[in-house]
Amino acid sequence: MSTASTSAARDAAERINPSVPLGNAIRRVVSMMVHQCFAADADALTIEQARARMLGAPFFEGPPGCGKTAVLTHSLVAAAVARGVPRDRILFIVNVVPDRDPMDTRGPSVPQKVALPDGSHVLKTYYAESGITSRFDLSAYDLVFILFDEITSATIDHHRVLSTALLEYRLGDLELDPRSTFIVGAGNAISDKAGASALPSMLVNRMAYMRVVPDVAYWCKDIAPTIGVPAIVRHYIFERGSQHLAGLGNNPVPGANTPFLTLRSITLASNELAIHFGQTLDTLLDNEANKALAFSILASRVGGAVADEFIRHASIRERITPIPEIVADPHNCKTPQDPSAQSAQAAFMIDAIPTKEAYGQMTKKEKAEAEARMEAFFPFLERMRKDHLTNTIYTMQVKNPALVTSRAGYASFVQRNAALLATVIASTVAS
Repeated sequence: MSTASTSAARDAAERINPSVPLGNAIRRVVSMMVHQCFAADADALTIEQARARMLGAPFFEGPPGCGKTAVLTHSLVAAAVARGVPRDRILFIVNVVPDRDPMDTRGPSVPQKVALPDGSHVLKTYYAESGITSRFDLSAYDLVFILFDEITSATIDHHRVLSTALLEYRLGDLELDPRSTFIVGAGNAISDKAGASALPSMLVNRMAYMRVVPDVAYWCKDIAPTIGVPAIVRHYIFERGSQHLAGLGNNPVPGANTPFLTLRSITLASNELAIHFGQTLDTLLDNEANKALAFSILASRVGGAVADEFIRHASIRERITPIPEIVADPHNCKTPQDPSAQSAQAAFMIDAIPTKEAYGQMTKKEKAEAEARMEAFFPFLERMRKDHLTNTIYTMQVKNPALVTSRAGYASFVQRNAALLATVIASTVAS
């Protein structure tokens, strides 16, 4: 197919079912989950009434590696915790559909002889417990999420079994309570060269079918920090890498055995780089041998062109102020001048703030060091661009509210920048 024909086909598909950034799709799914599981009158409903109010299982179709599984897991669990469900009372099951026998999803059939009142017998079929839930005591959880992953790479036999689970909330003889169970589906598109095929129309017609594309801003801000992706990698993706992401814009998933950039592949590359250069990749540029090793690791996962561009981008470290210098003299130390370096500076400062969970496990000395860093960040940030100032403080506050707001300099900082902070909070809530 020619480039022009491919472009025309893509445009036609967009008109039929427009793609949406993954972050926007996630917000929609969270609202569906809240409607289904957190309705004010949920306790007064029977299972049948709750099932009648369901909106259909949401289904995400998107390119491989765009973050579907990671983002769904993080966002749904976070939304439930925010509504008062203890984390240890939430179960998230990821069921990779093609890896499981279709009958194991429903549960193996078990014929049993049943006596009738007149003394005769009939043979009825029951189902042993589904392999999806047999490993867990579902009664130990207040909320259960089940993700049926890679649905579009499954067989028609899988689809027949899945229709009962997705549409009727049943796994064999087990009836799932829609007030405490939420099912989601995900898979790749046929055009993604991932072995996908079309879903049966009756499934598509009864699900909330969303074509998603990578959401760089959402991933960099809300997901990557929680899974340990270094600041310099997040900054590269945000500033430059998005133009190479497969499935975004005019970047198709390549054919043959060609490494390509996705949010998943850069995360895996980051994990491997951290083995050699530390979690913050501080020594990556120390010498030519380190650069060569980094290039080899990156090229094998995201391709040579992206690997080369990332290593050149990593030199931005030389234009930002090290955290110890900020702590030593926040009022007079150098500040980055160009917007790209200021953006990188903000990312490194956010990384320097521990999460509230990590903070709770620190020693007294480590806590004192974290508090000193936060105290120094207030005057330093006020010397940077206002958009970096407000967004950085807001992100830090989400990451560790107590650490930020309990500092001596916080109140005066908020007073001086109240209007700007209010704007950031309002725009975040609206999105």
